[in-house]
Amino acid sequence: MHPTIQSYFFTFAVIWPALIAAQSTTAKQPIFVFNSDGGAAAIANVAGEMTREVVCRELDELEGTAVTDFFWCPIVGGNVFIYPTEVGERMGDNIRDWGQVHPYYREQGQALAANLRQLTEQGDDPIKMLAARAKELGIRFWLTCRMNEIHEDDERFMALRSLFKQEHPELLHGKNYHPEAVYAPKKGYSYAWDYGQIQVREHFLALFREWLQYGIDGIELDFCRSPCLFPPGQEREGMRLLTDFMTKLRVAAHARSEDRGHQIKLAIRVPPSLERCRAAGIDVRTWIDGGLVDVVTPMDRGYFDPEPALPDFVAIAKPKGVVVLGGIEPKVRGYLQSNRQTFAAVANFLHRGADGIYLFNYDCHRQLASSSKFGGVLQHYTPGEQRFLRHALQPEIVRNQDKQYVISQATNQRLAEEGGDRPLRCRLPVGELRTFFMTVGDDLQKAARENRLRSVQLVIKLQECAVKADELNLRINAQAISLAQSHRKTQRDLVVITLAAPPMHRGMNTIKLGLNPTSDERGLIHSIDLNVDYATRDD
Repeated sequence: MHPTIQSYFFTFAVIWPALIAAQSTTAKQPIFVFNSDGGAAAIANVAGEMTREVVCRELDELEGTAVTDFFWCPIVGGNVFIYPTEVGERMGDNIRDWGQVHPYYREQGQALAANLRQLTEQGDDPIKMLAARAKELGIRFWLTCRMNEIHEDDERFMALRSLFKQEHPELLHGKNYHPEAVYAPKKGYSYAWDYGQIQVREHFLALFREWLQYGIDGIELDFCRSPCLFPPGQEREGMRLLTDFMTKLRVAAHARSEDRGHQIKLAIRVPPSLERCRAAGIDVRTWIDGGLVDVVTPMDRGYFDPEPALPDFVAIAKPKGVVVLGGIEPKVRGYLQSNRQTFAAVANFLHRGADGIYLFNYDCHRQLASSSKFGGVLQHYTPGEQRFLRHALQPEIVRNQDKQYVISQATNQRLAEEGGDRPLRCRLPVGELRTFFMTVGDDLQKAARENRLRSVQLVIKLQECAVKADELNLRINAQAISLAQSHRKTQRDLVVITLAAPPMHRGMNTIKLGLNPTSDERGLIHSIDLNVDYATRDD
């Protein structure tokens, strides 16, 4: 271990046991985190007088819900913020000529700049306003930082581009950009920070020290937006540098906690497996073992992932009193939120040992929103969304809630064999089986014994083929399944096969599917869902 890091760990060996004891009293409480993107909130979609009602709109909507922690993101670009920062750039100060800004986000960008300027001239600060309102509501208030916010790589979001970054290209990835910098190929350049540079790490430590002066309950470092912290090939060396960075931040947070007499916690949002964390230069195991973090949320960067490697994180976090949350960003085959899917994710994550749930982008991607239009997010939640916010962690409600468990699809529309980042869609194999994993949180056998179930159906949709039932080979949990009694129909260009009462159970299920060797058909596996419907629903 590097000597500097080792000295910090020695310091924490003395102060950390007390913090662990404080955490262990709260880790068993159900936790419901709501992450709100300030750059997509009402403050970015209203022109006119800035009031507390505008600034706190997304927080006010959570009154009477089960949300315990509100994470507010004041960073809208890689170095551009919507509060009166003295460390980063204030929104609007980064733009020399609005006429040269891409029209896609120009109106929202101008509104953000004007609204922040108005608040500052009034002597107001959005962070202080939100912290005060959260305290009134009994909700813990955190600030969250997207550690590499790279929307600015996309010309449509040039309103969020940092002048400082443009003046200091030596601190950026530039042309040597990381594959996770998903917008960079459009122009062959990325504005992503290079955390291998000491100036970048010191800049963010200064930013977080500024945040620690506010009346907050914690700081989250969001490494999922985006997990391109170092140029390609430099992640291994960067891992040590990030651990040193996290250690210094923990020491600063602890010192401020002692001054306030109130513990300021640290959370991280990271890629959904320990392997992918290491690949990004994030040494989660060392951070947990060393007491550098209090809350860990492993989830995919975009978007809905029902199968993060939660048990691996739980196994190393629980002995240290570190909270692990199951993350939900509700994009399933488009920006469509459904209680069936979100409640299924909750049941899945809690069954796998999560201490609670974490919602990301639930407000700006609400069902009635038009996120790309100015004012498009100023819509109410639907009754279904309100129900989820109120009852997501209420066991008696979750138990009898209709659910849809899914094998997730790639949002980039690529096939799994052609660079897709999800199991589906994929080619339907011939003469072999494709394996999928689905975790079910419902105790289906118990529900059946108690006569609570209306139906359980496995729905498989195939595309670009006219396959017959006897041409398919399906195995569920090592059991060969005859599709002779299944229901088959054609839906546009899809063949939909519905199997009633599949032999699935609570926990991890294995589904294997392919065409028999003699089949002449070819095609794609479009989707695999498990629909669980209850005879009664507790409201």
